[in-house]
Amino acid sequence: MDTASTGTILFWFLFFLILSIPGYFLQKQAKKGIKERQQSRAWPVVEGVVSDTAIEGRKRATSSRTITGGHGRITVYQPVITYSFKVDGRNFKASRYRNS
Repeated sequence: MDTASTGTILFWFLFFLILSIPGYFLQKQAKKGIKERQQSRAWPVVEGVVSDTAIEGRKRATSSRTITGGHGRITVYQPVITYSFKVDGRNFKASRYRNS
């Protein structure tokens, strides 16, 4: 084998190795998410009551710069949902909400 073909083989080996490392971690994270979703299907279910809903706007800086050199600001709107439920005779009230 000459030096050029050895160098080419080494280049492609390193190239695929570099690409496979992030791929491995992405696959591992995806499997973890799938497992968590499957486990959540077995959670107990209780009835609840939505007591209040609202839309909340928050100002956030953008990653892009404006003409004057500063960071732009945008308003991000999020739902605020307050609900209550009962588990084993105990009342709970929460507003935790996650939109995945």
